[in-house]
Amino acid sequence: MAPTLEDFTAALPAIVEEAKAAYPGISLELAPLQAFLVPRLSPDKPLAEALRDVEANDLCLAFAVAAGDPKAVSYFEDALVRGSIAPLKRRGFSQEVIDEAQQIVRERVLFGGGRPRILDYGGAGPLRAWLRVSVARECVELRKREEKAQGDEFDILALGSEGDDPELAFFKQRYRDEYKQAFEVATQQLSSRERALLRQQYLLGMNVDEIGTVYQVHRSTAAR
Repeated sequence: MAPTLEDFTAALPAIVEEAKAAYPGISLELAPLQAFLVPRLSPDKPLAEALRDVEANDLCLAFAVAAGDPKAVSYFEDALVRGSIAPLKRRGFSQEVIDEAQQIVRERVLFGGGRPRILDYGGAGPLRAWLRVSVARECVELRKREEKAQGDEFDILALGSEGDDPELAFFKQRYRDEYKQAFEVATQQLSSRERALLRQQYLLGMNVDEIGTVYQVHRSTAAR
């Protein structure tokens, strides 16, 4: 027998209690959580069976992460990092590539260009495994890009400025290749986190508060 909305509403406090036991300290609002969970459960099974088919605790965690709950974000960070490094190193990926892949997944999952990709998590498997697969895929993409072009493709001159006068525009165009070569050499000497900060601010347009959320630091620290 398919569960009714009343069935789910009655079961929700127990679901929340179990999730908070698994992830102490997270904050969960019942009404929006219910709206998040219901579409992820099979409508053709009894509620108890439908809940057994998904990682209900991890779905609750994903909901809290999307809502920006700091404690949930800290659990997310642990799930993102722990368990993914050793398997990826065994596949031949460097620590630098793994760090950068984790950072890209972190940005995408927490922000996703306005819609956190954590909302795409359906609960079919553990959140930790879902993140590990995402990081592995990103490592593969980074390796492909490295093999295709040895050097950072980030071209700061392409950003331009509304205040550029004709003379400055001429120099940007005239010395673009020389600048790009020098910039690539400079960025290769940066750490993966430093390159990520450049990408976040100038390419993704993230503000200080968003960067602080990614790194779980105060906005003044993010500004520095």
